[in-house]
Amino acid sequence: MTITYDDIKHRLQPPLDCSEVKDLRGQYLHNRLIVNYENTDFSGCVLYHCYPSGFTNVIEVNPAQSEKDVNLRGADLERASLIDANLQGADLEGANLQGANLVKANFEGANLQEANLTGARTLNANFHGANLQKATLKRAALHRVNLRETDLAGADLQKASLEWADLQGANLQEANLQEANLYAARLIGANLKGANLERADLEEANLIKTNLEGASLIDANLRDANLQEANLKETMLIYADLRGANLQGTNLQEAVLLGAKYDEKTDFSGSNITQEQLDQMIFVEDED
Repeated sequence: MTITYDDIKHRLQPPLDCSEVKDLRGQYLHNRLIVNYENTDFSGCVLYHCYPSGFTNVIEVNPAQSEKDVNLRGADLERASLIDANLQGADLEGANLQGANLVKANFEGANLQEANLTGARTLNANFHGANLQKATLKRAALHRVNLRETDLAGADLQKASLEWADLQGANLQEANLQEANLYAARLIGANLKGANLERADLEEANLIKTNLEGASLIDANLRDANLQEANLKETMLIYADLRGANLQGTNLQEAVLLGAKYDEKTDFSGSNITQEQLDQMIFVEDED
């Protein structure tokens, strides 16, 4: 049976803070974590799957046994249908969203640390500012997704589809983007230090001021990419395709460019590329 947003939305409400609420008599509360409740009157309340339990003069149904019971940490939402779901700020740490339909879902500021989104469909979803540290996003369809300022440090994005995705200011340090499709992706100011981008497609990607220090771009496609003022210090660009790329003002100190392709449209002006590095590269004549 497919899980829908209606099946879980009652578990995504923020904790009920009773510090300013003195009278809750006769209320019905469902799947709520209750905090600062010491001076609140719950007489006549029906508390269904709430935590804590043991209130005076209330009817308690299936009380939760712990705080963890009333959030979605570790929840199994495999192949769930969460189209257009509002999951802003939700705690989904370690949740299984493998193959889930997340089209147009809102995960802004949500905690998805170590969550499994393998093969998830996220067209036009919003992950702005979300925590996706060490999350698994292998083969995830993330084209046109808002990933601005998202923390993807250590995430596995192998073979993920990120065409036209907005990753401005995102943290992708040590992330695995091997064979990922980043065609025309927006990565302005992103942190890709130490990331694995081997055989990744970055054609026409915007990498202005992106930090790629120590990243592996072996055999990557960077045709017509904008790398202006990017940091490519100690970056592995072996056999990378840099034809038509803009590397104005780029830091190429100790970058390894063995076998990398460039042409007359590749712009190295203002960069610190050395003659030795150029000698290791392959100049490709204009195909026209």
